Amino acid sequence: MRCEGAPPEDALPIRRLVCLVVVALLAPACSTREPEAPLDAAALAVAPAMLPVGHRAVRAGERLQFDAERPPALRIEGPVPADLRAALVFGAGAVALPREGAEARAGGHLVRFGAPDGAPVGDATLRIEAAGTVLSWPARWDVPPARRAALRALQRDDETPAGALERMRALLPAMDPEDRAWAAVEVARLARRVEGAEAGIEAWVAAADAATELPSERARRLRAAAFQALWARRFPRALALLDAAEAASATLGALGALDAALDHYYRGLVDREMGRLRAAGAHLEAAVAGLERLGEDAHLTGVVPTWATVLQAQGRHAEALAALERLSPPTEDGARAGWWVTVGWVRLQAMAAGAVPRAVGPVVAQFDEALALMGPAGAADRRANALVNRAWALLLGGDADGAAAALATARAVDPRGTGLQPAFAALLEGRIALARREPAAARGAFGRAVELDVAEAGAAVTDLRWQARHGLARAAEAEGRPAEALVHLRAALVDLDAVTRHTPLQTARARFLADRRGPAEDAARLLLARGEAAEALAVLDAARARVLRTLRATARLDTLDAAAQRAWAERVAAWAEARAAYEGAAEQGEALVGEARVRWQAAQAARAEAAGAAFDAAYAWLEGAAPAAPNGAALQAALAPDEALLAFSTVGETRRGFWVRPRSIEVLDAPAALEATEARLAGVERLYVVDGGWAPARALGARRRAGRALGAQVEIAYLPAAALLMQPSPPPAGAPVVVADPTGDLPHARREGAAVAAALPGARSLVGTAATRDAVLAALDGASWLHYAGHGALRPDDPWSAHLRLTGGARLTLADLLAAAPRMGGAVLSGCETGVAGPLSPHEAIGLPEALLAAGARVVLATDAEVPDADAARVVRAFYAAGGPTRPAAAWRAAIATLDAAGDDAWRSWRLFGRPAGARK
Repeated sequence: MRCEGAPPEDALPIRRLVCLVVVALLAPACSTREPEAPLDAAALAVAPAMLPVGHRAVRAGERLQFDAERPPALRIEGPVPADLRAALVFGAGAVALPREGAEARAGGHLVRFGAPDGAPVGDATLRIEAAGTVLSWPARWDVPPARRAALRALQRDDETPAGALERMRALLPAMDPEDRAWAAVEVARLARRVEGAEAGIEAWVAAADAATELPSERARRLRAAAFQALWARRFPRALALLDAAEAASATLGALGALDAALDHYYRGLVDREMGRLRAAGAHLEAAVAGLERLGEDAHLTGVVPTWATVLQAQGRHAEALAALERLSPPTEDGARAGWWVTVGWVRLQAMAAGAVPRAVGPVVAQFDEALALMGPAGAADRRANALVNRAWALLLGGDADGAAAALATARAVDPRGTGLQPAFAALLEGRIALARREPAAARGAFGRAVELDVAEAGAAVTDLRWQARHGLARAAEAEGRPAEALVHLRAALVDLDAVTRHTPLQTARARFLADRRGPAEDAARLLLARGEAAEALAVLDAARARVLRTLRATARLDTLDAAAQRAWAERVAAWAEARAAYEGAAEQGEALVGEARVRWQAAQAARAEAAGAAFDAAYAWLEGAAPAAPNGAALQAALAPDEALLAFSTVGETRRGFWVRPRSIEVLDAPAALEATEARLAGVERLYVVDGGWAPARALGARRRAGRALGAQVEIAYLPAAALLMQPSPPPAGAPVVVADPTGDLPHARREGAAVAAALPGARSLVGTAATRDAVLAALDGASWLHYAGHGALRPDDPWSAHLRLTGGARLTLADLLAAAPRMGGAVLSGCETGVAGPLSPHEAIGLPEALLAAGARVVLATDAEVPDADAARVVRAFYAAGGPTRPAAAWRAAIATLDAAGDDAWRSWRLFGRPAGARK
């Protein structure tokens, strides 16, 4: 046996201030973790690697700086020595650091120390003693900067914030440079509060300039300025400030682990606000990984909620909830309030997507708790943010009037709209108006949402924009203007395509699309009501084939100019390098145990992520060349006079079947369409089937008519999407390739390969150990045919893992085929479940046949089930005896007829995919 174990459209967008826990990240206490301090080889040979962490800032010369809020900690690779001691040495005196505990962290331990009693302010040496070894680093013990800022910021009872700002600015010139550096932070905070975001940006930049001797502190303040720029929607300014922050962080070298994680976090914030979900997710995931490894739990309470909102925007609701549930809420009231706002938001999104039961009461209670923690005197923007989310919860629970009242309160609390995000509030207003059956008011609100979003985000198309256009369509339909509704729906689909390109292809795009099928189904419903069945099919097919259209871009590589070809080649090379790093380290873990194996597993996970990111980066560049979705007339025109198309798709709650001929189209409920197929086959020699994930359609060839299998009476070929009917793929004329028994454990497959090679003149055989990955990929390019006889593998929950096993443990993966884009005519994949497609969404799936078709092959014969060797041999023999590669569709029909007449059901586990060339009959 050849087998190997194998926001919804109702959701509001995420462009808003997420929980405002980021305030905690802007607090002066900031630590850098895991410096690679210079240790001599002799010391490392005697004691475990012990690296000081927990410092807030680093002066020139890599002097570690600690205070009572951030005392030192130790990162230890391995077990914690029993005699471990730490102290700060001031001149001739030493002050011991009390040990507070140790916790496991990524293959090692993090040992935390408390603040020493009676330590003087000033320069010192951090001394670590363990196992007879003494290690030391230059350091400084300081007064906590938060305490300094508090002293500078004490307001008199009769002093307003504006008065405090004026007084602080007047005091600055007379302060000594060190005091001025910390007082500038309070000036920046007051400037933002009193004078708005623009003044806040410049004040934070000035505070950064006052901290030139403290690189991590300067980077922190530049990030604060970038956050203010982000809040003001000044994206170029925010990106420039982050560049400056990263430059400051870079001066820390290996001592800047925390700064590197925070740089990722702020990059993720900007990318998220600009609608670049792919980049945002990558940055935020890197930030979370870095902070978790460093034990920075306080920072994680700000970063993880933001990451969760991006996961959710990509359709990854369960992962978003899991990310939040592994953390405890913060204890400080302000941070806790923001936490409950974000947790409530993520749960609402998951409810709207159907990922969790719809129970809004507890979520409304979370928003109420957040408002109570903020108090009536809380910042207007934060209160408004909580209120607008409470409004969304009430709307989702069916209380449109309560939602309208909550939104009105939010606008009254924050009339400037800094906490509401005006486009977001307008979108919510439109949703409320639709729920209250006020389509005219809804139309006005949705129109404002589009205008505001364009003004804020410009060319960066956001999730909000297509939702607002969808709202305009619903309002127009409610007012009895279906033609106008269709115009808005088509615009929404264009915007949705643009947003889709910013979600990771391999890990998130299917889930993202699964939550966003509303516009296509609404458009199809309106088109069917107008009698435009062909256009309805085209819209549904385009929605189903978004991923396939992306992958089909590889077929257009030959049309790109030389510079574009080089650009693609460079990106594929980067992916190949990342993949090689993963494969090259795959066997290293077999001999490892304990902590070493844990570290290897973590490294392998990172290598796998890097390979996936490189693959997505290549396709992100290539997607601009993807072919456009066809219209209905083009789909019909692609059919020959003796061809028909039977396509199944869901429209709302109903599964429909489209029966298409070159000059006609009929739409029926799916079961009726399947039953009626036999009566419509007169004059049809070839039938293309798009099963839309419906199992009965996949078994069409086994249905019987007049005592014979339908697959023996008409050529049946399956397509992942009808758009492939228009695929230009002239078959190459290179030598056929036969890959047989690459793993050396399938003698039947080896004999099968020899028989096929004998039947294919000029075939190149790669048998056993000759079937290396490089040899197979090189042979495929230009091959007229591929016959693979070996092990196939597919994990249903991970279609991107589909692969064919090769010699030496190597694999020919779906991603290999797409990136290499080998020009080939067709293929037989003779192995278990080589034709099974894993679900990317309810309407879309992908497996090895889809990858080969996307890479340019015209036809693939593969299996849907486990295939015993003897059964496979009979099917393959019948197919090739009927002329296989030269007339695949006709040969497959003849093979079915031969086997069926003999009472042999082995063929039922196989299907033919693609658009075959060659004569019929």
